[in-house]
Amino acid sequence: MFRNSNSLDLARMVLLGVIGVSWSVVISVGAFLIVQAYSEEISKGPPFADQAMAVAEALESTAPSQREQIRRAVTSRFFDISLEPGAAPASPDNFEASLLTFRFLTQNAFRGADRRAPKASEVAGILLGVREQGPEIDALEILLSDGTRVSFLLRRPFQRRDDLLQQLFFLFLFGSATITISMIAVYRLGNPLGRFQEATLRLAGDLDAPPLDERRGVSEVRAVARTLNAMQARLKNYLAERTTMLAAISHDIRTGLFRLRMRSEKIDDPVERAKALEDADEMAAILDDMLTFARSDQNDVGFERLSLPSLLTTICDNLVDQDKDAVFESGGRMTVIGDPTSLKRGFLNLIENATKYGLRARVSTERLSDEGRVRVTIDDDGPGIAEEERDPVFRPFVRLEDSRNRKTGGTGLGLAIVKKVMDRHGATIRLDEAPGGGLRVMVEMDLA
Repeated sequence: MFRNSNSLDLARMVLLGVIGVSWSVVISVGAFLIVQAYSEEISKGPPFADQAMAVAEALESTAPSQREQIRRAVTSRFFDISLEPGAAPASPDNFEASLLTFRFLTQNAFRGADRRAPKASEVAGILLGVREQGPEIDALEILLSDGTRVSFLLRRPFQRRDDLLQQLFFLFLFGSATITISMIAVYRLGNPLGRFQEATLRLAGDLDAPPLDERRGVSEVRAVARTLNAMQARLKNYLAERTTMLAAISHDIRTGLFRLRMRSEKIDDPVERAKALEDADEMAAILDDMLTFARSDQNDVGFERLSLPSLLTTICDNLVDQDKDAVFESGGRMTVIGDPTSLKRGFLNLIENATKYGLRARVSTERLSDEGRVRVTIDDDGPGIAEEERDPVFRPFVRLEDSRNRKTGGTGLGLAIVKKVMDRHGATIRLDEAPGGGLRVMVEMDLA
């Protein structure tokens, strides 16, 4: 995960982690404070219970003529008190019975040492409306000994305290969800690097890949998508123009070479005639290598299923017919998907190099277990290639022998062509030292 990351990537990941943790703490602490506050409200019971009992006892011990003054004095912004003289017959048991009923309601609903505080999950359920809060008391009535009814009524502003807490809880949940979704949306809209990376990798392997959607994302993303699509179109036009130019050059040069060969046939001296014809053949071979290398950038549309052992057998048999030592040992039936012409050219270059510089070629195939791939191994008996030269040898016009003689050094395009062919087929090529000395070439590619 961190293999290709630099300091900026790590800093971004750390910053995102800090933001995520901080936001989680804010959500947790906010939810805890709201639940805790509401839990305390539920545990306390009616906020006016103690005041109502004290007022009732004061009214009971006060003469009827002075009760109105007490009522006005104790009436607050939390509850109203009303007196109704003669509401019931006078009896010394009225007040005691009312107190017993009052204590029973408040103690069983809200008081008592055995009453546990509500759990956070229970409070959250009450706030979400999926759980009942329990008994609520908004009004109380007490009969005094002389038959006067005292009514206590909780005022509306104080009753709405629970509703405000519940609304605050819902607002907090909504705000938290909105901010979280917004952060995710902003990150996805403003960070399309993964999509661009995938597009550029696909473009590097296939210029005919579908263009990016220029309607998706923010304006900056759409602008980059348009730029990539324009670059893809320019590259395709460039390659098409280069192919057309190469075809024209090839036609003109081959026409000149044909005339040169015709004139060479008229040379009387057989030695000079042979040299002239050899030079013409060498120029034709160089031209073929350069055209093959130039055209190897183009994507093959004629990929098909083909038998890899049959392809390698044909190459080795043709080289044997030319008095070259090439032996193929098949590892069984193996089918791959590719362009027969370019694959044949690539493996021919490798096997022919083994017979040319390594005296002989020993070719074998091996199925790689549990990988769905096949390995083609080509060993020779030549001097091999030094380890520090094994990577540069695949570059164009790099030759291990400095002369311009094709019998020794060649043009330096053979292995470059092989590399491009194998890359286009998703294959890997690696050079190593053969067990008995010489060079070992290993090509691995996917099975069909």
